[in-house]
Amino acid sequence: VITCPSPVDATSRVLALGIADPSAAGDNLEGDRRAAEEVVKLLRSAGLDAVVEPELSAVLHNKLLLNLINAVNALSCVDIPTMLYTRGYRLVWRASLVEAKAVLAAAGIATHLPSGRTDKKLDNLPLLLGLPQLLALPVVTLATRGRTGGRTSMAADLQHGRPTEVNYINGQVVALGLKHGVPTPVNSKLVELVNRVSNVEDAEARSQVGFRGIGPEALAREVG
Repeated sequence: VITCPSPVDATSRVLALGIADPSAAGDNLEGDRRAAEEVVKLLRSAGLDAVVEPELSAVLHNKLLLNLINAVNALSCVDIPTMLYTRGYRLVWRASLVEAKAVLAAAGIATHLPSGRTDKKLDNLPLLLGLPQLLALPVVTLATRGRTGGRTSMAADLQHGRPTEVNYINGQVVALGLKHGVPTPVNSKLVELVNRVSNVEDAEARSQVGFRGIGPEALAREVG
């Protein structure tokens, strides 16, 4: 099950159900699809917006690209609006995103929203993240309008000493890159940095080693 923005109202969510890897379903594929349809009926009867997605892998990888913000935000130790107002952090996020898009293209993996809708925001994101500061400021102001602070789930996990999903997000990009011969230095470094901090056992110990976040220039240098 994947939650995505609703095509009707960007402030609400739609639940996309399907089979991420149809080749792994074998003889159960049709049965799995019928089961997904039954679950969708139940969700809709409860007032939730839900769809059966025939190409769930494309939706899943679309969300993976969006979730590349998580590692940068976790390492910055600042809220999302502050991160987006800071050009250095935006450029690191952009670099990880461009790298991931190249990997998915090499792997032949398509990305889209439920029902085959193109994610125009994601398509335009590398361009927007790379804008000079003066041009980026009004875009960020519009994008963060109504948001007061807030951090990603990975940032919260890192802060509270919980395992993070970096190996399943940026790490997935790295694994696919290795498989298809695409270098992934940015995502590899982000995985290394997040794991380096998360492997410190508790919040008190992290405080003792002095982790207060990595500044934008320092993070840009780290990822090269």
